[in-house]
Amino acid sequence: MVGSRSDYIAVLLDRIAEELASISGHGTSRTYALENKICAWCEADCSKDDSFRDSASKREYLISALCQKCQDDFFR
Repeated sequence: MVGSRSDYIAVLLDRIAEELASISGHGTSRTYALENKICAWCEADCSKDDSFRDSASKREYLISALCQKCQDDFFR
């Protein structure tokens, strides 16, 4: 059972990422992506200091686990 509101949100975000990966046929869970510093959609390396354009994009990665390119594609 999920304990706090933030735990619930993390579980929900994981389920969304897993469903999108299932639909598209590629990608991984948000938790796995964050633990391994990769993109949840394209599995690109997100561990480098220059992986993101700005601090807002770095914060978005912690929410969505999407690399800069996938963020740009999603939010365009």
